[in-house]
Amino acid sequence: MTRKILFLCALYLFPAFCHAGTQFIENFGAYPDDGYDDTDQIQAALDSGDTIYFSDGVYLIDSNLSTNNPASINSVFLAQNDQMATIKSSNADGNIINLKYFKGMDKFTFDNVRLRVHGISGSGVERRVRWNEFINMNSGTWCISLDRAASVPYNINIYQNHFQGCHYAVAGYAAHSAIQYNTSNNGVQRHIWMSGADNVKINNNRVTGGVVGVGFPCRDNGSDISSNTIKNNILNDISEEGISFDMQGNNQNSCSRWFSEVLGWDVDSSGDVDTLFVEGDAGNLLDIDTPSAVVVFVDSANANKGTIYEVTGKGVSNGPFSGKPYINIADGPASSDIQAGYQFIVLSIAVKDNQIIDNQINNTGRTAIGLHGAGINTLISGNTIDSCNTPPDDNQIWGGIVLRNINNALATKGGHGPVFFNTVSSNTLKGQGCDIKAFNLNYTGSAVFYSIGNSKQYNTLLDSADDSYWLDQE
Repeated sequence: MTRKILFLCALYLFPAFCHAGTQFIENFGAYPDDGYDDTDQIQAALDSGDTIYFSDGVYLIDSNLSTNNPASINSVFLAQNDQMATIKSSNADGNIINLKYFKGMDKFTFDNVRLRVHGISGSGVERRVRWNEFINMNSGTWCISLDRAASVPYNINIYQNHFQGCHYAVAGYAAHSAIQYNTSNNGVQRHIWMSGADNVKINNNRVTGGVVGVGFPCRDNGSDISSNTIKNNILNDISEEGISFDMQGNNQNSCSRWFSEVLGWDVDSSGDVDTLFVEGDAGNLLDIDTPSAVVVFVDSANANKGTIYEVTGKGVSNGPFSGKPYINIADGPASSDIQAGYQFIVLSIAVKDNQIIDNQINNTGRTAIGLHGAGINTLISGNTIDSCNTPPDDNQIWGGIVLRNINNALATKGGHGPVFFNTVSSNTLKGQGCDIKAFNLNYTGSAVFYSIGNSKQYNTLLDSADDSYWLDQE
């Protein structure tokens, strides 16, 4: 039952806090531990544009809440004492607080209540979710979602939260953000699961249980997974993979989605190629998102093999190759270095320039660190890996550190996943099955390209760990 209470600012009860811009939740008629529903009262507080303090105790809600008032962009919602104010859903499936305009959501216990952080177009203001605890999540999904429906969340700081039994602790999309110093225990599925991430720091987290510790499922949605740092995390007792970049995440379409060959080209004023006329289905090409797409040549005879060119435009030719697709590329090769028939891969998600460094990964069921058809110029260095428990019948697929160059994995869009120019250096691996591997995996038909430029050096292998299965091919 929702009560309707008119309540004046508690000048006599809380003189230190009753000033413009700061209020207590009681000012809006919400009282802890009284057994009444506080949904309307808390929503009024979130809309006020003020910083709101919550007194110790339990506040019940039965509907979703939101911070949609732009006046709240500098508002902080926080408990007076660490995790002593609990926002609890009275619904079995839980409720969501949609966070758009806010500065901080700090120090709460969320009992079957999830947070969805929305992007704000054109806003670089820091927004933070800190020092919270998430318990009793019955909804079978995420605890914190980073939602890009309007815009990719930017400058988000998810710091020192504790997640207990979440299916996904943090999931979604972010740019120039940080997920740091969190703990996640007894995860049901994946702890940190980023479908898009650009310049995100995932550092110093502590994870136990679950299927994947830190994962990046590559999907055909135009989202970059680039320039991220995964550092100083401790991952224990993960049933499948500790840290994973995976073109086959959740069986979505592939990370690299189009394979073709050159028919002809145009050059710019400097004599460098700026347009490729290509063979293939124009519909597939026009479905590629730019500018996140890149072209990678794969021919062994091509001097530009492995070179990455940014796709800046696309269309269907009305000129010399009428009806055929064309691709505009930036800083293309010299015209003398290209020939008709040269083959290439188009990656519609740029999975590149990521760093996986100084992590501790213990007791994984399949792979401690894996690049599965997704990774260009990745640095894997300084990690300590122990007890991989690699399944014996999958010994050529899983291991300690695995780089899998993938051909023809999925039925749609070709399913090709290049793994090029990655460095595995100065890691320590211990135990049988904790091997370092690089290989080319072809699911159906003949391979269209092979991995190139991957290197391993200065790694320490202990107690039967091995690095002999390394099939990088030029």
